[in-house]
Amino acid sequence: MMRQRVGAALTDEGTLERLAKLLTAQCGVLRELVSVAARQKQALLEGDQPGVEATTKEQNELLAELQRLEAERLALLRAGAVQEAEGGDEAVAETVAEAVTLEEIISGAPAEDARRLSGLRDEARSLVDELSALNETNAQLLKQELALIELYMSILSPEAGAEVYGDPARGRRPAGGASVAFDTRA
Repeated sequence: MMRQRVGAALTDEGTLERLAKLLTAQCGVLRELVSVAARQKQALLEGDQPGVEATTKEQNELLAELQRLEAERLALLRAGAVQEAEGGDEAVAETVAEAVTLEEIISGAPAEDARRLSGLRDEARSLVDELSALNETNAQLLKQELALIELYMSILSPEAGAEVYGDPARGRRPAGGASVAFDTRA
């Protein structure tokens, strides 16, 4: 019941405008994350290690910005929840603020604001789906790269114990025999 009251309390024009601005900013950060993930995919495909490192750093910075915006959004909801909480109980308000959904806010908003917020919600969902797909692809590319590196390491490692063909007169020799010096701890 209190969640519905909080959702309704957040439908004043100033709060809805601030919420829309936060959601717009979050969508902007999500668009940037999608762009960076696409560049990271290309860097992975090209074996561009500096590019992968640069895009990873960019992703971390953008994720920090997204978390900051989410904290602002929760603070906005918490403020509305405190107004509705019996006796101004902030612990109750925080729990309720985290539970109030955008759907509940949209359902209590005037039609124009509801359309705007619905559009932002749909855009955010679409961007998150796109980002998720790119991140899944990038994770698979990284797994393949690591598997290839492990294969190379096992071939070059003198500890591997695998046997490869050598001089037929001398028989088989261990993989990574004495002619190859490679420290796998490097």
